[in-house]
Amino acid sequence: KNAYKVTPTDMFYTQLHYSNPFAFMHFLMMPLSAGAAVFISDQVDPRPILTNINEFRVTRMAPTLPTISELLRVAEEEKVPFTMLKYFVLTGTSVPKDLWQKIQKQTKIQVINCYGMTEYLGTIAVNTPDKPGDVLKPGYCGPALPGTKVRVVDDSNDEIEKKKPQVGQLL
Repeated sequence: KNAYKVTPTDMFYTQLHYSNPFAFMHFLMMPLSAGAAVFISDQVDPRPILTNINEFRVTRMAPTLPTISELLRVAEEEKVPFTMLKYFVLTGTSVPKDLWQKIQKQTKIQVINCYGMTEYLGTIAVNTPDKPGDVLKPGYCGPALPGTKVRVVDDSNDEIEKKKPQVGQLL
């Protein structure tokens, strides 16, 4: 039931370059090591991307935000459903609330937000739709992964209290 439980029937597709550590790990190495397939394409136009998503039965996609908007627009205009796509996996960005609502209204696709650091070479936090108690909402990247300690500090490097929301730096 975990969103990151990969099966041989899963098909992964990303628009991110594989020099990006997230794309390399989550959309190339992890799926291949689990026996899943990876669809590689140089398409940037939403129509062929939508066709490929459906034709090749893509289940997980790491798109850019502009691509999500365009895919939703084309799918709505041309009455093309997303047949197999279960997850949009996003990193390095926060989904604007209006786009989040459009995804929820127009599709059954879940949005997984990941947070990582290039210098860390890995993902630090991820929300998963199948994890009990995890919240799926715009801007939330989930709890820290096991083995990862995070904290939020203010300008004086003092830890920010969880009950007192304020702007800080993630360490």
